[in-house]
Amino acid sequence: MWFLMGQWDTRSSCKGLAPNKQSISYADHHSFLFVLRENFRTSLYEGQETFQINGIIVAYNLLMVVLSAFFFFYGGSKTYLFGKYNLMCEPVDYSTDHESMLLVKIGWWYLMLKIAEFADTEDTTLSSFINCFIHMIMYSYYCLAALGPQMQKYLWWKKYLTQMQMIQFIIATIHAAIPIFYDCGFQPVFAYIIIFHAVLFLGMFYNFYRKTYSEQIRMKNKSRQFLEELKKNESKQNGEQVAVGGNVKKDN
Repeated sequence: MWFLMGQWDTRSSCKGLAPNKQSISYADHHSFLFVLRENFRTSLYEGQETFQINGIIVAYNLLMVVLSAFFFFYGGSKTYLFGKYNLMCEPVDYSTDHESMLLVKIGWWYLMLKIAEFADTEDTTLSSFINCFIHMIMYSYYCLAALGPQMQKYLWWKKYLTQMQMIQFIIATIHAAIPIFYDCGFQPVFAYIIIFHAVLFLGMFYNFYRKTYSEQIRMKNKSRQFLEELKKNESKQNGEQVAVGGNVKKDN
């Protein structure tokens, strides 16, 4: 995305941060995971013995919680929590002083985290900062869910996690729109890309939320109506039985 930022950022070429033949590219990473996934599915369909990977899933999610927490608190301490970053709009910094280069390294390792998460995303610094907080919670949920059915009673807050994710994209959209109307040294073209990305994911999450939880509410209402009708029918039948019993006694 360097051509959208107005100039080439050469700082990532320092100390092994530049992509080269030995670097893991998105294409290589995605291709490897795709082949691994398809081979695993094939082994299932062919009836081959499968592996129990719950322990791996739990360990992976715990690692993602720790890494997301690191980037949120440590990265935040250098930017929005205790750093000098402007919450409204932070211009692109091309300087090579120690503090700036540290942020470049943090950003590079954050990109590696996104690759590990299999999430090809475009974010501003604030969006990434919020995303780390959301992912701390999200991977905590995944970790608990992977522990087994006995944990389901503790996962009632899934609905609120989805709401937080949607709020994240709303904030990202609003924040990315600022450089379009206010010149703060951030390329507006890149802002449009972020807005498109955020709105797209907001629509996807909202569609999931509406289908999942609206359907649940509809089913609950339908079940409640069914139980009410059942009680009414039982009361009606009991009343008819009492009336019939009374008529029998009178006839006797």
